[in-house]
Amino acid sequence: MEWKSTPAAAWAAALWHTLLGGFLAAFAFWQSLTAGIAFAAVWLLLGLWLLLVVLPTWRVRMTPRELEVSVGVLFPVLHRMPRLTVCGLQRVTTPVLRRAGLCLAWVHGAGGQTCLLPLLPAEDLDALCRALGL
Repeated sequence: MEWKSTPAAAWAAALWHTLLGGFLAAFAFWQSLTAGIAFAAVWLLLGLWLLLVVLPTWRVRMTPRELEVSVGVLFPVLHRMPRLTVCGLQRVTTPVLRRAGLCLAWVHGAGGQTCLLPLLPAEDLDALCRALGL
């Protein structure tokens, strides 16, 4: 089983990024107009890079032995969690995520091992729970 980023996930991430940028921009514009414009430009470039380059590389894969989460462009990161050590899953949803049909999930393993599964479709998270026996 494998899950990848969806267009709904990109829209939700873009909304979060925009809201956070709008909140933080107030502090930059408070300093000066130039600082505010520079901050807005850098924030826009960061958001475009995250949405167009990093988010499409995100993948969750479940093999018979382990749960793998990989993300990254320049320095790919692969997080592996053996399926036998998985002891819990915490689902987080917000009104925006519910409307898009998405969830965040933290998978907990033995020994304090934790893995974040961001912006998974709700039905895929249900399938993952069934496959893990949770």
